[in-house]
Amino acid sequence: MQTTPAEKYRILLVEDERPVREIARLMMQFAGHEVIIAADGAEALAIFERMGSDIDLVLLDYSLPGMDGIDVMGKLRAIRKDARIIMSSGYGRGDVLDRAQRKGANSFDAYLQKPFEMNELIFAVRDVMHTSPLA
Repeated sequence: MQTTPAEKYRILLVEDERPVREIARLMMQFAGHEVIIAADGAEALAIFERMGSDIDLVLLDYSLPGMDGIDVMGKLRAIRKDARIIMSSGYGRGDVLDRAQRKGANSFDAYLQKPFEMNELIFAVRDVMHTSPLA
């Protein structure tokens, strides 16, 4: 099975746990993507305000210090309505989706359950990038 996508993307990786961040970064770089790192929501928002039009996709951890991934997702989409976002968490997809809906947030484009394997990440990126952005 081929794991390398045909297209290469610039991905903002938002993850506060250093080991998880490094593994995800290596996985995406192995697939040929350019990875920009943010260790928390505030850093991610600063990067996205500066580079948002050049970022193809955000891989966003749900549990972050300061503000959770749902709040960060809302602020990212306030900056750029069509931001493509993959939410990642050790919590189940349904739990995270319920919390997003309770906060009135738009849903994420895909969900990755931690721990995830490289193929899961690569296919999630490909699938999200090949679907239409939010209207």
